[in-house]
Amino acid sequence: MRKGRDLELLVAQLEHILGEGTFEVKSPEYIPNRHTGDQVEVDVTLRGRAGSSDVLVALECRDRNKPGDVNWIRELHSKQDDIGANAIVAVARAGFTKDARAEAAAKGVQLRSFAALSAADVADVLLGIRLTAHPPRFRVTAIEKLSYRPFSGDWPPIPPKMPDFSTEKFWDLVARPDDKDILDEKEQQRISFKEMVLTADWRTPFEGLPLDETRTIRNPLPCQFTDSYGRTDAERFRWFFSPLDGIVFTELVVVAEVFFETETVELSRTLEYSDQEQRLARVAEFDVSPYGWPAERLRILMITRTPQKGR
Repeated sequence: MRKGRDLELLVAQLEHILGEGTFEVKSPEYIPNRHTGDQVEVDVTLRGRAGSSDVLVALECRDRNKPGDVNWIRELHSKQDDIGANAIVAVARAGFTKDARAEAAAKGVQLRSFAALSAADVADVLLGIRLTAHPPRFRVTAIEKLSYRPFSGDWPPIPPKMPDFSTEKFWDLVARPDDKDILDEKEQQRISFKEMVLTADWRTPFEGLPLDETRTIRNPLPCQFTDSYGRTDAERFRWFFSPLDGIVFTELVVVAEVFFETETVELSRTLEYSDQEQRLARVAEFDVSPYGWPAERLRILMITRTPQKGR
């Protein structure tokens, strides 16, 4: 994701919610320049109806450490004319300079800014709220089937000798789940036993599993694949005993317990979204990406529309 895109998406979400679904929100949108015909990129647009008229509001976002300056305001005023927007809004994470505010008032450019919430405000936003996640977990408890064959650096055509191998050696590998002792030929990289096991289907066993229960399952690992030369049933996982010899796993079935854990999701960021007159929204963000499997990114927003006190 390019720098600043996160802010644009957040603004689009906020404006959609604050508009109570009455506006169509796009981010970004490309609009023809009324004077040249060139496509103009707008970070966020709001389209809707006001009476019998179509309304277009453009929002431009700036995710920088420095406040928005007067030159940016002038550029946005010119962009408003270029695309024929009814209004244009400048959104800056770091706020605006004094001159920029004065220029915005003169040119009719609306301003939005973000600010970090105080501890008291955070407590108020989160009053009575506790967010939990239930990440899927598994632990290997046994090996039901383990098949392998030898390989060596000069084989074929010379058949290799079977290296000294035992179940105990394999469990030694299992006991060091993060050590990258295995070559994944499909991905062309060294992997660990843990990464090897993760190549299996671990989504299906969790379907319909209650939060307070544990299920024992048997899960075969995909030890074969079709390689870049089109060979079917090509071997995938190798375990080296020396630079020239080792074993190739041809079949591996693990027995595992699967269950869900309950974890509290940590608050990652709190923001206040304001115009020059009042608070428009307070946002508490939770990053739940560590709790999915595979990891999925989801941002949860909590929004209030309470005006700031004293305004």
